[in-house]
Amino acid sequence: RIILALALAQAILGSQMPMYIILGGIVGQSLASSACYATLPISFIIIGSMISSPILSNLMQSKTRRFGLLLGNLAGLIGSLTSFLGIFTSSFEAFLLGSFISGTYMASQAFYRFTATDVCENQFKARAISIVLSGGLIAAILGPSLVKISLTLNNTEPFLYSYLAIVILNCFGPLILYNIKSQTFSKSFEE
Repeated sequence: RIILALALAQAILGSQMPMYIILGGIVGQSLASSACYATLPISFIIIGSMISSPILSNLMQSKTRRFGLLLGNLAGLIGSLTSFLGIFTSSFEAFLLGSFISGTYMASQAFYRFTATDVCENQFKARAISIVLSGGLIAAILGPSLVKISLTLNNTEPFLYSYLAIVILNCFGPLILYNIKSQTFSKSFEE
């Protein structure tokens, strides 16, 4: 059940990452004062991920994996709301801040496969990782499809509905991640 929840999280929550990659540069170009800054939002996602990854790792070690994953999901929600607000107000700076915060979700998503290894016996670890990562295949289809659908909707502000879709995806996070067993220690950290 935990492995399937992680695969579902990878599929649904993970679909926001291709959406950020597809839209980041386009929205950046539409909001930035110069086209030279168009890809800064994507860079901010990566920087946010780099900074938050060791912090999340330490939190997952001292608290629980579920706590760290839920915190990453919360950052994804806050980041997508901030990006949404940046688009709505035509603020490149707010959009960059949202991208940076969303990088924390990107970092937490990388821990899904490690969480899978914590809850199964050694002989099933490779299979558990494969099942969780297979959710990424669904995310690779779902994310771009949501972008395509959201762009066909009639909205006054371009890309606004695409980021609303990311906000909605993040709202599913607690429902999915609640199924992750909350352990006070992690086998992976001990090995």
